[in-house]
Formats: sequence, C-alpha cells, structure tokens
Amino acid sequence: MRKMQACSFSLVSHPITNNEFSNKQQRNNLKSSLENSKLYAIAQARYPRIDFKMQENGIEITISNDEFKSVGYIDIFYLFKVNYPEYIDAILSRDVLLNFKTYSDPNCYFVIGIKEKDTGNMIREGMIEISAWQLLFYKSRGERYISGFDNYKDFLKLFIHYVGKTSKSTYERLSKGHHARLNILSSEEPINRQNLLSEELLILAFEVDAVNIIQNPKEYDLGETKLNDVIDLVERSLISSLMPKYNEVKYKSHGEKFKESDEFDSCCLTLNDNIQLFTDEAKLCGKYDASGLSNSDYIILDESGISLNNI
Repeated sequence: MRKMQACSFSLVSHPITNNEFSNKQQRNNLKSSLENSKLYAIAQARYPRIDFKMQENGIEITISNDEFKSVGYIDIFYLFKVNYPEYIDAILSRDVLLNFKTYSDPNCYFVIGIKEKDTGNMIREGMIEISAWQLLFYKSRGERYISGFDNYKDFLKLFIHYVGKTSKSTYERLSKGHHARLNILSSEEPINRQNLLSEELLILAFEVDAVNIIQNPKEYDLGETKLNDVIDLVERSLISSLMPKYNEVKYKSHGEKFKESDEFDSCCLTLNDNIQLFTDEAKLCGKYDASGLSNSDYIILDESGISLNNI
C-alpha cells in the first residue's frame, strides 16, 4: 500500500501593498477575504500605476511599472449590474439614465450613478476603487468583465522575502507587529527609485488544499486530511526550496526528515495561480486552474528527499 499527498496553494486575494494593509479602513475591508488564509508570504515587486481613457463601450486602462506596460479594458455595464442589480431592467429599457465618472490617484476610481430620466435627479450614486494589482489578479483568474492585459504575467513575478504561517488567520497575524515585515521595511530598498518601499512591498495571503491518496493493490482511496499539518508541510517546503532571506530557519533538513517519516511515501506541491514566486536561489511558477489541478512547476517530497522541478 502506498500513501501519497497532493497539495496546492493559491491566493485568496490580490497582492496587497504594505500601504494598503497599513491603512486601517482598507485593511478592515480585507478582513473577510483573508479570514481563511493561514499561509502567507511577504514579497516585493515594482509598483504598477494606472492611467485610462474613456471609450465608447468601456474604459481603456494602461498599467505600467516603468519596466512593462499593459493595456486592457473593463466593462462599464458590469459595474452597474453588480452594484445596482435592482435597476438592471430599468437601465435596459432606458427608463433611467446612467451617470459615470472616473479618475486615478493612484488607483482607479469609478463614480457610478442612476438618474431619473425626466428630471435628471440622482437616484443612487457610489464610488468604486480598484487598484492595478486587483485588475491584474482578476485578469489572471479569467474574469470576463476584464479584457486585454495580455502580458499580465510580466507584472506577477514576485520576489519573496519571507514565508510564514499562523494558527489563526493571515489578517490577525499581520495586523499586529511582525518582526520580518518590520525588518524588511527597515533594510530593503525600492526596485524602482521613484517608488516608496511601502508601495512595492506586498502581502500574499494563501489558502491551502490537499488530498491524501491511499493506493491499495486493487483500488484507490482518499484518506483524511489534517489541514494544519498540511500548512506546516507547505510552509517548510517553500522555505526549504526558495530559501527566502528573512526566514532565519531554512529547514535544510526538511527533505531528510520527510524520508524518515512513514506517514506518506510522497508528496507533491503546486502553486495554483498564474504568478511566479522567486528568490536569489530559485523560482516557482504557478498556473491557475479552477479545478485546482494544473500543469505547473512542482515541489516533490519522496524517498530521494525534496526537489523543486521547473517545467
């Protein structure tokens, strides 16, 4: 009988800038989306900025970080449909008028409203803020209301400074003082001298999934998965493979300890997102698939120890 484990990890939210997380109001808006994340990384990348032009059927948005530039579009009608679903029939029958304005500083802000057709009086109005990181993340997940940004992967190459886990949630862990985050802010420099380090520094919040496969001579069976044990294994595997600078413990003997364990014969770890995590030592390229099964780089633990395989 052979016992195998297939693990994957994926982002629960867009890459969150240190500035965004340090802003109390913005951080509180992230609380629910980070609630199920117990694995996180602190990364760095060039800060992407937004510019846009109004088009007849949408908004042309340009994202640039002084190294790469990408042009895409967002469906305006989708914004109304999501925010004012009760007015969709009236909008389609032209019984009400749409009011739309936009500006950037530095994120993109959409002010959308519904007006009475006869009087022009405003019925509803609200503002939506969306960052370049959000647009790139939603594009990477195949959201249909965003088109273009064909080279979005150029922006999603993220340098990893630190990998960590928590018994509660990423939100709670990083809302308090975090030694590695503070050390990085005090020691590192911006990649782009025109940016602030706090703009380039990113929090990546992940969720982890795993399936245990027990192979009997005549059939396969799915065993019970203990999530906390899986999170521990994924964290150690990432640190051991990528060797982030600010992880003091590098788990260099992680592969050897796995060989000595009789819990599993092998374990395979993949990144279920269209992003690249890299350090000076190694890189791990992911690939998103809604099923959680993707053909991407992988980390394997087996009788040989641990290895990171780039494909």
